Amino acid sequence: MFISYLSVLVTVVFGLIPSSNGKMDAAAEFRYADANSDGYISAAEFRTYMMDEGLTDDQINAKFAEIDTNRDGRINRTENAAIFQRWEEEYKQGLQEWFQSADTNRDGRLSLNEVLTRSLADGDTESDTTVVFNAVDTNTDRMLSKDEFMSYDWGDEEDE
Repeated sequence: MFISYLSVLVTVVFGLIPSSNGKMDAAAEFRYADANSDGYISAAEFRTYMMDEGLTDDQINAKFAEIDTNRDGRINRTENAAIFQRWEEEYKQGLQEWFQSADTNRDGRLSLNEVLTRSLADGDTESDTTVVFNAVDTNTDRMLSKDEFMSYDWGDEEDE
């Protein structure tokens, strides 16, 4: 269900997972990637940072070029914050699209059956989907509201 699709969605954002409040921590990621703490992420630092994401050299170079909007050969905090904002918007849009596509009866809520139908088509197992459904269903009414779905910490699902 959420597991396959949302893992892909999160990976598109380089494996950067929103925190429990739904926000990606751009400042923390910047500090981590800025290995020499000079206030910039060089191309070499970016490459090192991205090595574990399974991207090719060409993909890493393209991502660096996408983020380095002033073309000075390094990523500053403003560029970093801007790309994180865009990624967060794309992430939320992806969640909304998944929800809408699964909501086949268009009642604004997802039943376990609707979620299973979409999730099994995505390649998830029934047992994994049911476990995640129950975790997302915070009010235990056996239906997922859009609020429950959007506020769930999907970053935890990437590792499952």
